[in-house]
Amino acid sequence: MRYSVHASITPRVAAKLILTDEIDLSQLWKKEVALHVLDALCAMPIEDVLSIVDANPYGDVADVKTIPQFGRPETVLRVPCAFAEMSVREIDAPQLGFYLKRDLKANLGANTKFGENHGKVAALLGLVDYSEGRFVPSALTDAFCACNEQKKLQIINRLWFRIPIVQILLKQAKTGCTNGYAPMAQLSESTRVRRGSSVKCVLKCLKVHNEKNLTDRIANVLWEGLLGDENGDCDY
Repeated sequence: MRYSVHASITPRVAAKLILTDEIDLSQLWKKEVALHVLDALCAMPIEDVLSIVDANPYGDVADVKTIPQFGRPETVLRVPCAFAEMSVREIDAPQLGFYLKRDLKANLGANTKFGENHGKVAALLGLVDYSEGRFVPSALTDAFCACNEQKKLQIINRLWFRIPIVQILLKQAKTGCTNGYAPMAQLSESTRVRRGSSVKCVLKCLKVHNEKNLTDRIANVLWEGLLGDENGDCDY
């Protein structure tokens, strides 16, 4: 049984707990509070972020449910703002897929898969909450959507560190080369190729921080043993 304890913490501490997935983001926060936390997250030195990464408890194999699969990061950025633009507080996968694709010719299955993939990544980042097949706002949703596009990019480039497989790979890459596919060994080869492309894209996004320790670790993640583009298909 899980218990909750109400406590006052600083935005900086809350930001760290977001990266370690140790704070409940399913409860709505006041927008001003969430904005302070997001500011603290963006101000956190990469050295501190990597310290969090090195202390992660995820082991060597990633939970399948936490391995992202998406097309473009820009599409993930649009997910949280779907609620305001559609004037709803709950969206299912087909609705989200239609909102994101805006393709009148796309069938229900295509919209469902597209919405599910991108919505689940946004949920991994903490930007929305996912429960029983439906997406709802998280503690960060409204604050994130209130930010300008540049700020949104800064935020998402910190929240990528929250994804377990990213933490696993960056931790392993601290001391030498590691195979990016290794934490996905439980998946079929074709699935590893698809998911691996998304993970490569995330790591490519993280290069924007231009921090040597991080850049060196990313360079140590090699993609060996499977077909696929080593650089991923990310244009971000």
